[in-house]
Amino acid sequence: EYAISIPIYFILVDGICFERAQKYLFQESGDMHIASHARAELGAIKEQAVENSITGFFSLMSGIIWESISEKPPLAYNEKARNAFQYDGLNRHTVLHGIADQNYATEENSLKVFSLLSCIAGLLAKSD
Repeated sequence: EYAISIPIYFILVDGICFERAQKYLFQESGDMHIASHARAELGAIKEQAVENSITGFFSLMSGIIWESISEKPPLAYNEKARNAFQYDGLNRHTVLHGIADQNYATEENSLKVFSLLSCIAGLLAKSD
């Protein structure tokens, strides 16, 4: 179950980021990385006037979530960054390219990537 859910969730995150923001989470593309979009959203939140405590709370929560993707997350590191930071945790590249051993296929890792998927889908939800 987890061996298939994790790659599917990664693929869905890629698709949502590009479809809704024309940005990437897992590719190093400068202005095309979702981090540039996140920093712009954080700037807009800081400039936004807080009308009441409820909107203030939602702005705070939104800011916290945008902050979490304003830099490239470890699960999006390429091989060079993984080596530089000595990171050997869950990583999209290693999973989708068959480099990760089967230890990645755990309930915990599946929930982590599902949480990322939920976060991205919520942040980039269209308000039609």
